[in-house]
Amino acid sequence: MILGTQYYRPPNPRREDWERDLDMIRAHGIELIRTWMYWSRVNPREGVWTWEEYDHLLNLAAERGLKVLIQLMCDAPPYWFEQKHPETRYLDVNGQPVAFSAKSSQAVGGAPGPCFHHPTARTAAEEFMRRTAKRYLDAPALHAYDLWNEIWMHECFCEFTQAQFRQFLSQKYGDIKNLNTAWQRSYASFEEVRLPREGVYADMIDRYEFEQWSKRELMRWRYQTVRAVDKKHLLVSHYGGHCSLFSPGDDPWLFAEPIDGWGTSSYDTTLPQAALTFHATACASRGKPWWLSEQTGGRTWSHVGDRLCSDAFLRSFHVLAMSYGAEVSIYWQWRPEIFGQESPHFGLTSLSGEPTSRTEMVRQFADMLQRHEGLFTAMQFSRPQVGILWEPRAIAYEHINQSPERYFRDNFV
Repeated sequence: MILGTQYYRPPNPRREDWERDLDMIRAHGIELIRTWMYWSRVNPREGVWTWEEYDHLLNLAAERGLKVLIQLMCDAPPYWFEQKHPETRYLDVNGQPVAFSAKSSQAVGGAPGPCFHHPTARTAAEEFMRRTAKRYLDAPALHAYDLWNEIWMHECFCEFTQAQFRQFLSQKYGDIKNLNTAWQRSYASFEEVRLPREGVYADMIDRYEFEQWSKRELMRWRYQTVRAVDKKHLLVSHYGGHCSLFSPGDDPWLFAEPIDGWGTSSYDTTLPQAALTFHATACASRGKPWWLSEQTGGRTWSHVGDRLCSDAFLRSFHVLAMSYGAEVSIYWQWRPEIFGQESPHFGLTSLSGEPTSRTEMVRQFADMLQRHEGLFTAMQFSRPQVGILWEPRAIAYEHINQSPERYFRDNFV
């Protein structure tokens, strides 16, 4: 298992802390750091590309023998792009454009980004991805790219998303007569069909299946764009902070299909919950490497809470992930952030970057992994004798009914 930690998500931490922090990270046995590369950060003005801060970070990492995971943030476009191309913004359920703004996990702004069904947005994001991949192709520290953080995607009802929905229906049903039979409608052609904002089971089920299909195709687009430039580094992605089985628009098996490795964030507060998250992630990976892409380094995610996970609980998270075959385990994060709504939570160190009992636990765990490397490398995982049926349509039915009860989820768990 490779131990890693989230490190640089602009503007945290301050540049004057980097060398000291990276020295401490390496001294504690951590091998990999993660950084968020925001499109807006490297392309602040049209035609202007600035890479110096990321160049510096990767050079510092290489000097210390640290690997780097670059989180590609196409979903954080620069504001000049919004001003020049307002037509690329998501259209919400009421047909209103969704303006770019800051949010807790994207303090630099630009969220939720443009709709990548729009060709102008795709072309611009492709330039960002290609330029990044070309620049760091031979960077000694680069280990992998994460192509899509937690599969963030706003619902959209723009004309390009509508066209994608009709393409999906055409592929699924083949003929408009078959759709009419399934939906009990009287469409003359697929061109008359609109993405439903609300409806009955038949059309809303197709809407959720379209969301799953669409995310897979967008994942494939990101993968192919980077892979066309970079043939040698791992291209991975990961799901959000809870189990991927209980959101009607998500199918982790589909999302993992186009990429080299799949992962998950996990901010589960009990080990049984985490076990389900890890097992679902491992299964969806279908033999590809799977990563524990985020886990708390201390406090949990509540923005005004102070719940602090114990050292023993954090160590157990590592062991549990290993027992399901995780190849990488990444803390969120090394040093608590000092800017944004997620400050000052999650960090392994104190706010000033000083060691804590948690960093000592990490050092001891890393030492144990190194001493018993042969044992862990040789671990074999038995084929399960019992399977569990996961039926995403059951989740969709509960959401369509807007029922506060979640019978499928609760009984599944």
